[in-house]
Amino acid sequence: MIRVSIAAGKMDESVEEAYVKWWGFEKKEGNHLTAAMRDEDFKDFLKTNNLIVYKNHIKEYQDGDILGDFSVVER
Repeated sequence: MIRVSIAAGKMDESVEEAYVKWWGFEKKEGNHLTAAMRDEDFKDFLKTNNLIVYKNHIKEYQDGDILGDFSVVER
């Protein structure tokens, strides 16, 4: 499993709602969204949303802004 945490403060409300509805994110305090995903779902999430990873960060492909972090959870 992969734990994902994204700062929702920069994104449109419609994008935030889509992350909650389609990708299983939960809203947390401080404008953060969190989710636990299987490896395959994480790859689909990145590809569908045009995101890339750098070290443990999730970045937008076009402008390189860091949206959040991820970590691999041992099974």
